[in-house]
Order: sequence, then structure tokens, then C-alpha cells
Amino acid sequence: MGDARLSAGRFSDSQLGLALQDLSVAATFTQSRAEITELSAVDGEGGTLSGDGSIEFAGGVSGRANAEFQDFRAVDRDDVSAVASGDAVFTLSGGEASLTGAATIERAEVSPPDSGRPTIPQIEVTEINVPAGVREPDAGETDSGLTINLDYRVTAPRRIFVRGSNFDTEWGLEVQVGGTVADPQVYGTVRAVRGRADLLGRVFDIEDGVVRLSGEPADARLQLTAVREERDITARIVVSGPVTGPSIDLRSTPSLPPDEVASRILFGEGAANLSGLQAAQLAASLASLSGGGGFDPLGALRQASGLDQLGVRQDAAGGTVVSGGRYLTEDVYLELESGGAEGPATNIEWELTRRFTLLSRLTADGQAGVALSWRTEYDDDPFGDGDLFDFDRLNIFGFGGGDSEEDDALDGEVEGVTIPQSPRDPDDGVTTLPRRDG
Repeated sequence: MGDARLSAGRFSDSQLGLALQDLSVAATFTQSRAEITELSAVDGEGGTLSGDGSIEFAGGVSGRANAEFQDFRAVDRDDVSAVASGDAVFTLSGGEASLTGAATIERAEVSPPDSGRPTIPQIEVTEINVPAGVREPDAGETDSGLTINLDYRVTAPRRIFVRGSNFDTEWGLEVQVGGTVADPQVYGTVRAVRGRADLLGRVFDIEDGVVRLSGEPADARLQLTAVREERDITARIVVSGPVTGPSIDLRSTPSLPPDEVASRILFGEGAANLSGLQAAQLAASLASLSGGGGFDPLGALRQASGLDQLGVRQDAAGGTVVSGGRYLTEDVYLELESGGAEGPATNIEWELTRRFTLLSRLTADGQAGVALSWRTEYDDDPFGDGDLFDFDRLNIFGFGGGDSEEDDALDGEVEGVTIPQSPRDPDDGVTTLPRRDG
């Protein structure tokens, strides 16, 4: 019989990521009962926890504990942190226990391990020369042998942020956790709210995504679509299947083969127009996207330098041109060139719309130019010559201020190009724009 009190206490569990500060507990005891009359704590960031409970010793051990938390940091680890509000009820009777209640996650930050980093290996240890009387625990055996059944509901309309080195996404969830602490069973859905991912060296927007859980967390199934609008296609990367080994498909509208889609995303042109080095980069990118490896020295150098694009090609005179570029914003791309017959140059591309791009170029000898690029493709050629209709870089501004023959030609009269207004009616009204030959 008597009472006990703890004031200004602290409790932490690094494995669970739980830390309690300013912990206060008051309890009273009789010969057959212990009652917790006060339980309170804070998380140090404005969150609060309160509760009470009791334990009966007569006729076996039984008890009940109640807890309520508000804006409380329930988990605080390097890989995951979560602030939640809700309640929890723990009951103990007949050698079994249960945890029930509900919680709403106000905000969570999740940082999955980087698949490119080496993981810490798990080494199986076999003890030898074990002293007499010391028994190795059986697999799955707990210290107390107590089974804790779960019946807990977790919801989060949004604000679950899952971030990594090449993606930043927001999710919401509604799940029911059952089973036991040793073998939890999770049922429900996790849905993507928004997000972006760096795939194939380009930024894709998360169009939709859902994770369906039907018991074992490892058996959850994923369906996620990331989309990117290019000038001539809409590319989609579809990830589907079990979370432990999903399949990845590259699709597009209009429909093109995966290597063709990847080529247009990476280099802005069809696979047939790529150089040998670009083709190797394309193969390595496709292998990386599918989860495999690939020898891609330029890709490794591009990542090390922080560039969005790095390439090596030959110019018309047979010289070697090394180019590297980076997106200053989502729509503005800056590229520097070195080598070749023209020497160093700076290119800037500003994507005004899906179809129109403003181009500017400044060379080392002071030559400058601005052009408007318009590109589209039709499955049926309106000109009837059997080739895919594909106009690119129709120069309507021209180059000026230079003394080269190219600039002189552009300053004079240029050939007009007749473009149908609609691919369905090639004989309808037309517009004539000047175009640079070649």
C-alpha cells in the first residue's frame, strides 16, 4: 500500500524512435491493485501525451491503460518521422494483450534507403562452446512470451512526404492494422497526392499512384504512373506489381517502342538519328530504369558533375564536340559546347509550349542568333511522300549582326515553307513561314 510519483522524467527508445520529455507519472498501490492516476509527457515540439490505467493482481494479472496524444511526434528516426493525433487502449487479460484505437497522421517524412548505396550485410552467427545452462532462444520467441493483438486504424488525408535523392512525393493513406505485434497484417490503401521523380535524366510528374495492402506488408502491390510532356509525345513510366519486385514499362502517346520513347526523352530525337555513343547511353539508361546495370561512363561523369546532359558528338567537319547542359528552370535549358570547327558556344532553349521552343546561340567569335522551333508529327503524311511529317526549328527570327555567309543568306530572302493548318484537311488554309535550309 502506498503511492509513487515521477516528475520531470525522460524516456527514449532509439529503435522505435520514441522520445518522451517532462514525463510525469503518479500511481497508488494496494495489495491487489495498482492504479496510474496521472500520466503526461511532451515531445519537446508542442505535442502532448496523457493517460491513465490500472493493473489487477487478484486471480491473475489483468489491466488496462488509456492514452491520448495531440500533435505528438510518435516516431523520430533518421529514416522516418511522424506527428500524429489520436488514442490508444492497451488491455491485458488471461496471458494475452491487445492494442486498439485510431490515429490521424498530421505530417510524416519518409526517406527510403537509396538503392544505389551498399546495404549493411546481415551476418549469421553460430555460437560455440556455449556454457552449460545457457539456451539459445528459439526463432520468433520473445522475452516475455506475451502475444499482443492489434486492432488499430491509421488515416492521413495527405502530408506523408516520401523523399529520396531523385524523387519527392506526397501521399495519403487509410489502413487498418491487425494481426499481432510479431506478425502485423495491414489492410487498406496508400494513394499518391502529387509528386515528381527524376527518371531517365528528366523530371516526371506523378500522374497517379496507389499501394494496396491486403495482409502481409511485403505482399503489397503498387500501381504508379509518372508522366512527362515532350514536344512531340507524352511519355509515361508505369511501375506496377509487388512492392518487392515491381515491373517498369515505358509507354507513350502516340504509341512508340520503349527505346524510341527513351531516345526522345534523353536526346530530343529518334533512336535512328543517334550516334554510337548516344546509343550506348540510351541502352545504359534503359537498363538502369529496369533495375539492371549498364556501362555508362558518361552517365557517371554527368552525375558527378551535376549536369542534366553530357554528350560527345561529331560536327559536320568531323571535329569532336563536347557539350554539357543543365536546366535552370523546368522550361529553360543552358548548354555549353567546346571544340568542333566553330569553337566554344553557348546555347539556351526556352520551351514556351509543348510545340514551340525559343532557341538562342552565342559563339566565341561574337556571332549571335535567335530562332523559334516548332515541331509536330502526324501519323499520316499530309504531303503524301511516305515519310513522317516532322518539321523542326523553323527560323522566323533569323540571325543578324554577323559576317558569315550563313547570316548573309538569312538576312536576304529565304524560301517559304507551306504548312497545313490541320493534318486532317491538307488542302485548307495554309501559313507560309521562312525556314533555314537543312
